[in-house]
Amino acid sequence: MTREFKTNFDGAMFPESDEMGIRVVIRNALGEIIATLSEKVQKPPSVVTLEMMATRRVAKLVQEVGLRQSHFEGDSKVGIKVLQDGNMLFSSFGLLVGDTLSFVSPL
Repeated sequence: MTREFKTNFDGAMFPESDEMGIRVVIRNALGEIIATLSEKVQKPPSVVTLEMMATRRVAKLVQEVGLRQSHFEGDSKVGIKVLQDGNMLFSSFGLLVGDTLSFVSPL
């Protein structure tokens, strides 16, 4: 049996406060949960930055858990695209992109 992992994640803004939330679940090939994360951080200036912050945290968690490979799934189209092709066109969060890519291996 191959060792495949799937990482689902989501970021959410809380309009009533200056915080955002990041939630992550990592499952193995059998669907069993092997790691979770729920974290609040200060609200970023934009939704795109929120997506990149969530993607960065997810990539870091996968590394912290010791996984070499995981399929990422989430609503962050920008974050997933960055991980797929390493695109740093958006200079407003280029540092986040570079930091995120430092946690993942090239595809």
